[in-house]
Amino acid sequence: MPSCIFTVSLIFCLTSLTSAESSCQHTESPKESKCEGCPPMFNGKPCASTTWYNDLTKGACGCGNEPNPPDFWTKSKYTAAGNAMMIDPGNPTNSWCVSNCGLCFELCTTGGTHNGEPASPGECIVVQLENRCGDGYGEASNYLCGQNMSPWDCVADPGTCQGMKNTNMYGYPAHFDLQNAALQITDGLGWHNPEVTWEQVDCSQGDFGDWDADCYCPHA
Repeated sequence: MPSCIFTVSLIFCLTSLTSAESSCQHTESPKESKCEGCPPMFNGKPCASTTWYNDLTKGACGCGNEPNPPDFWTKSKYTAAGNAMMIDPGNPTNSWCVSNCGLCFELCTTGGTHNGEPASPGECIVVQLENRCGDGYGEASNYLCGQNMSPWDCVADPGTCQGMKNTNMYGYPAHFDLQNAALQITDGLGWHNPEVTWEQVDCSQGDFGDWDADCYCPHA
């Protein structure tokens, strides 16, 4: 009898560990999530999905030249494209000189992933927004970057955040598409679309270039 109780308890514990997921309405289940609730949270912080991309343009914030070399700081350091309602909540279809150019966020891995490979939990970087990810915004499938609420509004108003398309297709209120032109994400960090927590921070906590000198659009 004791071994039977232990077995049942173990099964319950394993189920609890693997069943975390956003409770905001969404169409696709993450491959493996450590975040719970709406908005989804982990260790007291809201969660986000991530991907990586390789882009040498000036981006939505007009940084550098066209094209930039891969070692230019917005391409070689930890920068990102933010989802449409993160990068410009007041005008989410805008793709030039968006209102939140230059904001910085600390991202920390949870040990989960929406569709890639989990990273070890607790790995943290500070990223700066220099581009826009509009994938899915205003479309039938809101994909990764088509949230109808800003991530800040979602955190402030969980009830409204519950609604379909107020988070992305995996239930996250924020998405960071991480610049990988110098392979700083995939090779440097070994990250392949990990689930992360996000927290807005002062950019002095990261390592970036001279925004005012190098970027046409003003820093938020």
